[in-house]
Amino acid sequence: MKTKIPISTLNNWVSRFEDELTFIRLRKKFDIDPNSAIHSKKFHHQQVYEFKYHTLKTNFSKRFFPLLKEYIKSIHQVPYFIPESAFKSGPRCSQLRIDLKAQKTTKHNNAPRLAELALTLAKTNRERHQVIENFFLANDSTTVAIEVPVYIKPDELTKNEKKDYGIELDEPLSGHIDILQQRFTKIHILDYKPEAKKSDKTAAEQLFLYAFAFSKRSGIPMRKIICAYFDENSYYEIKY
Repeated sequence: MKTKIPISTLNNWVSRFEDELTFIRLRKKFDIDPNSAIHSKKFHHQQVYEFKYHTLKTNFSKRFFPLLKEYIKSIHQVPYFIPESAFKSGPRCSQLRIDLKAQKTTKHNNAPRLAELALTLAKTNRERHQVIENFFLANDSTTVAIEVPVYIKPDELTKNEKKDYGIELDEPLSGHIDILQQRFTKIHILDYKPEAKKSDKTAAEQLFLYAFAFSKRSGIPMRKIICAYFDENSYYEIKY
């Protein structure tokens, strides 16, 4: 914009938003190169998805979740360890309907405020998802990765899983997790939903399938995973 911002103004912004943009505290403690902090990789899975992860936060996650670091690193490696064929056809986590009982609970969380700040950067509604995801990865201390690819092959389902969840697959089930967080001893899977208050059963099913597929791929048990969706006004956790 050809506008020169005084250092004093930048310092005032940092002080003003330090409680909300929690990664600011980590920036003060570590020597972080902004050009190498975030790694990315684009995948053409029916449409373009840009997987990104934060190197520093990924390294932190190994204390409680070494399997999380292994999984994220393996996605970024070359050659890619997940078969492209798993994403070419078959149902998506956002499309498959399953037999599931879920309860939506309103929670107090910083995510709506982060979304509100991020949305000031989106020029169109189409940009909202990408802008929010990138904003979380750069500014939230718990967000480890975004657009994380996951899938389940038909032969990976046990008889009990087919019975309990009503999942029948002829082709791989696939999806991309919007936001993946690690908070102490839990993994949080978040999905941005515009007008989240109106979302209900389908959002709960989608998040469960994300968690289920992520658990299959990473080896992290379902009991360690919490699912939630949000917008700039509300945050809802799902209990299954």
